[in-house]
Amino acid sequence: MTTARYTYAERAWADTGATLVVRKDGLDARAVGARLGCPPGAADGDGGGVPGLWLHERGDAGLGLPEQLDLVVDAVEERASVLRELAAEGHAVSLAAHGRAAAGAVLEIMPQTALRVASLGVPLELSVCDGARAEGRAPGGAPGRQWEYLTAALLITKADLDAADVTRRLGIAPDFTRAAEPGAAFRAGAGCWSAETAGDSVASLLDALLPRVAPLAGELAALRAEGHRIQVDVAGRADRARHLTVPGPALARVAALGLPLSFTAGPVPRGGEGREPARSAARGA
Repeated sequence: MTTARYTYAERAWADTGATLVVRKDGLDARAVGARLGCPPGAADGDGGGVPGLWLHERGDAGLGLPEQLDLVVDAVEERASVLRELAAEGHAVSLAAHGRAAAGAVLEIMPQTALRVASLGVPLELSVCDGARAEGRAPGGAPGRQWEYLTAALLITKADLDAADVTRRLGIAPDFTRAAEPGAAFRAGAGCWSAETAGDSVASLLDALLPRVAPLAGELAALRAEGHRIQVDVAGRADRARHLTVPGPALARVAALGLPLSFTAGPVPRGGEGREPARSAARGA
């Protein structure tokens, strides 16, 4: 296990948008729009003229990505059963969230939003663009390579965090602790405690981490009531060609614990870098 150093400066994803994507060879965009109650011409409902593609996008200026996700869910939540029907008919259906995410960029999804997205029954696809703009919309093509060097962590921070006390109360050993450091780039003035795991997909990460976290729900709630900031954070290296597939059940599992789920993007390793340094660099080690 590579110890996370948490030295990166957190920042928000920029130039973001959220898009419901339906793909299939021979797709009838107008029929899809009619079934979902979002006719072509409404928020790029015709797929921008791309054959086999139907989009419903919300990239509202001034709103953060979680709010944009909520707006897409608002538009189709009552037709979630139609989304599942489309998937059963061979359509590739996903909720794509895209934006410009430099190293240390964090997308945090609160439990209520995670549950709403999960209720659609389609995966969440995170797409990172490294240019000045996300090319105006979410990628319409099929998801390609996934983020690399994935880790997941139960992350706890607080200005006066007592790492030994957190360890005693939770009954699990941390993989990393740090005392409050006023000059630290990561949450200056806050102490850190984290328990981590590694894997090749979001599902495998949470399969390894959440069985350790779920029995701690009561104590985690008590820590939150005392002012600790607690989240499940998935981190990995990503570039413009990569996606991160987040299954709906994974969102629901974290939300059921009442914890925010965050995604931290880092740069893709260049030639010759091995797994160990690459994984830690996702968190800025």
